[in-house]
Amino acid sequence: MSKAKLLLFTTDTLPYALHNINILSFPEGLSYRFRYQKSHFSKEVLDRFSSLQKNPETLSGYVVFRFNDGTYFPYRKVELIRSFDCGTLGFFYVKLKGIVNISESTVADFTNRTNELLVEGERPPKKLVHLVEFKDDGLAAIEDVDERLNEAWTQSVDLLSKADNLKGRSFFRLELLKGLKKKEQCRPSNLSGDMRGYRLAPGQDYLVQFFEYTAPQPNEKEDVVKTFSISLKTDPNKAEITKPEEVVDGRFDMFELAFSTLPEASGDAAYLRIENSQGNEDKKLPTIYIPYCVSLSPVWKTIRPILLLASIIAFIDPKLVVWGIKGVLPNLPVSVVEFLGHFDKDKWIQVAAIILFALSFWNFSFRSTLKNIKDIFK
Repeated sequence: MSKAKLLLFTTDTLPYALHNINILSFPEGLSYRFRYQKSHFSKEVLDRFSSLQKNPETLSGYVVFRFNDGTYFPYRKVELIRSFDCGTLGFFYVKLKGIVNISESTVADFTNRTNELLVEGERPPKKLVHLVEFKDDGLAAIEDVDERLNEAWTQSVDLLSKADNLKGRSFFRLELLKGLKKKEQCRPSNLSGDMRGYRLAPGQDYLVQFFEYTAPQPNEKEDVVKTFSISLKTDPNKAEITKPEEVVDGRFDMFELAFSTLPEASGDAAYLRIENSQGNEDKKLPTIYIPYCVSLSPVWKTIRPILLLASIIAFIDPKLVVWGIKGVLPNLPVSVVEFLGHFDKDKWIQVAAIILFALSFWNFSFRSTLKNIKDIFK
């Protein structure tokens, strides 16, 4: 059974062409916002636009690049989160899915099949947002966990780099990793509303890993890429940038930028800001914003207030703790009772209470205080 696919077309027109570099760079699972003048909607999209806002439905589709020769290249699968009407403008918030595994030889076939389903007077570039019912779109999206991802991504860069305004551009694929040694891959999740990003733990080290690739151009005399820099910034109240910048000077490379979340950071959303200096002012790449929030795990959120309350009660009234232990464990072995009789129970219960109290603040003010003391003696 066929189902309508949302086709979000992009073109080789500046400055919009440069956004394709960022769309291709994001990991699977992050959200992205597309904006269009509603005059670029097909009639079917216009007819359904109001209903899509009031009753969001699961609608998948593709980001499709239209070359100047009229061919269509679908390179990224998306899933609609929400649409938003703003007068003469329309916005689509989508969840980015896998990279489409498609070769140059099949681009022409996709173009022909798509044009057969589009109204002749509405074909791109006149209309850029379409709903198309394919019997079988014939496209396979490669997900992040698939070992073929690098090949599909590199192939997409090779094809997009044939566009006039993307020739010689360095493309990036980025991942967020937790830990400087283990380097565990982080997965995006829903933060709030339309926003999808990363939930990070307080007091942890993170890496933003980049794979950089510039497609070779025909008849190019020198295998040289102009030197430029990639920089990382964020809210200093949420995280400390430990490696803020990297210089890129090759056709392909892999490098990392680094930051550490603060132990006392609040759970409000913030952004990792990635700036790319390649290109002059009128051809400068748009800044990448990746949402995140710093928060404790659900388990620690539950345990922490229990530890806090128990430590306060134990410190104020240690005899109550002794009474509670006897109530829970009334039949302790005689040897254990005799052993415990050698200690001042009230004193040791209060010591344990102080340890529990400190532990309940480990990811917040207590650990932050230790960090501040270390900074004083640097």
